[in-house]
Amino acid sequence: MSRRRRPIDVRSMAWARAVVWSAGLLAVVIGLVASLTGSGLFGVFRGRRPLADPLALDWLGTHAAGAGAAAILTGLLLTAAGLGAVLLVLRPEHRVDLVFADGGTSLLVVTASAVAEAVRADAEATPGVARARVAVVGSVRRPRLRVTLSLREGGDLPTIWADLDQRVLERARRSLGVAVLPATVHLDLDAVPAVRVS
Repeated sequence: MSRRRRPIDVRSMAWARAVVWSAGLLAVVIGLVASLTGSGLFGVFRGRRPLADPLALDWLGTHAAGAGAAAILTGLLLTAAGLGAVLLVLRPEHRVDLVFADGGTSLLVVTASAVAEAVRADAEATPGVARARVAVVGSVRRPRLRVTLSLREGGDLPTIWADLDQRVLERARRSLGVAVLPATVHLDLDAVPAVRVS
């Protein structure tokens, strides 16, 4: 199992980080420019001018129709971008079937549910694992596994991890005939049954 620095189970993380960093950087730049202007670095006159520049207000007064249309268009674009970002984050993740071709016209399709069920059964046979949930996600060209293991109390984590890596995931790679099958593994401790005191 490769130890990748970049998470493979978070959708659009690079895009979301880029948006957040850009917005934060823009806010810092605007705040820095405003602070430097207010301190008089760009001239005492500029630092004492009101926030609503009279020249800008005069220009907006003479071009009211165009400025209003531009403001409405900007608002609509920002609203559309925000809704698009929300839908992108909330969309259900695509479950992919694996397609294998023999170079001719024959295709073998292994459904995502069949792969997930086989890996789940194999993972649940690991000592110390109470339950397992498996999903095949990603794209047809770059499928990956998402595995959630519920561990029994007292299970030896290094042994479970080694068994999962060397037996379960390696068997899945060999069965599918792929050299690389990225997997994200989430480990949960199984709930300890409550003890009633009488």
